Amino acid sequence: MSKKLLVFILVSLIGVLSLYAADRAPVKVKAYNLPVRGGMHDPVLSGPSVPSKPTLRTLDYIGTLDTAGTTWYDVQHNGTCGKMIGVDDVGMISLVWMNGLNAQSNPRYVYYNVWDPAIGESGDFMYGAIGIRIDASTRAGYISQVTSADGFCFPAFHQQTTNENFHGASAIDYCAYCEAFTVVEPAWCWEDGHDMELIWPKIDMDINGVLHMVSAENPYEGVAGDPQRIYYSRGVPEFDQDGFGLDILWDAMSCGGFEEWDSVMTIAPDVACSRHSERVAIAWTHSMDDLTDDPSQWVNEIYLQVSEDGGLNWGDVINVTQWTLWDRDCLNQGGDTLECDRDTMRAYTDCAVFFDEDDYIHIGFTTPAYWHWLPGVADSGYITPDLSRMWHWGEDSGYFSQIADGWYSAFGAGTGNWQHNVQRPNFALDPATGYLYCSYMKYDSSTTSEGGYEMADAIVTVSTDNGIHWAVGTNVTSTTPDMEPVPQGESMNEREATLAKMVVDGHLHMEYVLDKDAGAFPQEEGVATLNYVIYHRIPVNEIATLPLVDNYPMHWDSSYHPPSASAPLFSHNLPERFLLYQNYPNPFNPVTTLQFDLRRHAKVTLKIFNVLGQEVATLLHDAPLSAGAHQVEFDGSHLSSGVYIYSLVSDGFAASKKMVLLK
Repeated sequence: MSKKLLVFILVSLIGVLSLYAADRAPVKVKAYNLPVRGGMHDPVLSGPSVPSKPTLRTLDYIGTLDTAGTTWYDVQHNGTCGKMIGVDDVGMISLVWMNGLNAQSNPRYVYYNVWDPAIGESGDFMYGAIGIRIDASTRAGYISQVTSADGFCFPAFHQQTTNENFHGASAIDYCAYCEAFTVVEPAWCWEDGHDMELIWPKIDMDINGVLHMVSAENPYEGVAGDPQRIYYSRGVPEFDQDGFGLDILWDAMSCGGFEEWDSVMTIAPDVACSRHSERVAIAWTHSMDDLTDDPSQWVNEIYLQVSEDGGLNWGDVINVTQWTLWDRDCLNQGGDTLECDRDTMRAYTDCAVFFDEDDYIHIGFTTPAYWHWLPGVADSGYITPDLSRMWHWGEDSGYFSQIADGWYSAFGAGTGNWQHNVQRPNFALDPATGYLYCSYMKYDSSTTSEGGYEMADAIVTVSTDNGIHWAVGTNVTSTTPDMEPVPQGESMNEREATLAKMVVDGHLHMEYVLDKDAGAFPQEEGVATLNYVIYHRIPVNEIATLPLVDNYPMHWDSSYHPPSASAPLFSHNLPERFLLYQNYPNPFNPVTTLQFDLRRHAKVTLKIFNVLGQEVATLLHDAPLSAGAHQVEFDGSHLSSGVYIYSLVSDGFAASKKMVLLK
């Protein structure tokens, strides 16, 4: 018996035996399924094990399509999608999805398939148009994944195994592209005698091969709308001496294998790791309930937290959006509505976080229309979830720019629960050009399904200046039929499109579910249909770089958005170079202001010296600051009169100037 076979048998036996472990033990299960060959390159045609697709008005898609499998469960994520597709260093494409096996989606499991560019003339799926099952539980779903450079796939999902509760888990494949996985749950988190449901995980892998996962709580008690908590986990994959994947060793945290992160009102955390350093970033939507007496899942900021050492230590929480709340007293006293409402854009219910090749963080998020106060009417307000805009924030610039415009009226029943006209940003990078790409869903308001729901197409946009400006999106699918209403089984609604992190061989790699009746069936919208899981290969040279999207200001009253035609568009006014200015006033007694410009995000050290070169004050030390103009106040009341030197050091730039303290 070969060593490889022996190891496989032993690992499989361990996985099976672990099903009978005590409730508090991490669960490790091996799922093994024989591949079913077959597949098709154009889902307009029928193929082995795949139902025929109805005739469409057109399928004017860009690039090439292949079918990884099918699912009756049209919804793949409730908010943030993470990544469901990954590409390795040799161009193999790994896809995962939640597979409902019948019209009731009971059972429901998680599946995997691999697209191999070496099969045939144009590539094919290793496991046919069906794929293989990853889990060995009674029910599983809501899956994301990260693919390593050498082809190992690490799916993250939640599953139901030893009792009625679901638990977050991740899996490691036995070898790259194998049809065998070991599923490992971090040690359960217990509270008041309950094993908590910490589910809906998103996952990424850092430069050292360590896995980082964020999950959200499904409260075991309470009513809908109660705050939920989000949690962080950190795990190390374990391989044997021959390189076969055996286990994931999850760290012990403050609560089992989890560390409580924040209390939130929406399921939207995401995690990303740098490809070039130990930086790890977590972004999420944080409720503004602590600032208002009107708790709502709709009232959210975007928060960010960063680790510089692979998740061992974390920096301060950063409020990225910093919206200004409405002023009730202002409005009730007869003030101008626009002035009193202040910022009424809010983040809901997705975000995406991403690192570029220069190690800067990018965040994409959606803001639907949220307006709170009407003139003279206390406690009035309404939400228009269909209306939305999608935004980008870049760590290097510190500015917000508009990715996509969804500010148009809904039609029929609209987009459905938790859906917006534009939503679900997902990033990819082309290392050859430095261009940043973003996919998203955009609903067509011109026609609806029989149930009255609009249909979405998958859109891709590109930024050639690292997110400062974005091109008007290119529709890469164009599947909406030209009829009204669209019969059940023909609506062709793209759901939860995600991109592999990197452009490879001049192509973006996208995955989505092509739902054949619009609306989310698990939420009783539309009817159950057997849907395709699509792998879409898109040439980047077919994504338009012009025209650009208008950059309306994000900090604006949403009821007046966009502003009038005479209102100026958002101007970034980035400094052209690093510059240290003369302090003002000078001479001073005892307070003066030091001003400097940063061309890009950088760490800054600002110190004060006397004429003997002795340091007398440190105002900034390796402080990470965004691009733009900055001011720092210096109080010299503890110093004697005289000449002093202030020195700025930042990212290879150094400058000093003299100032005079005159008491």
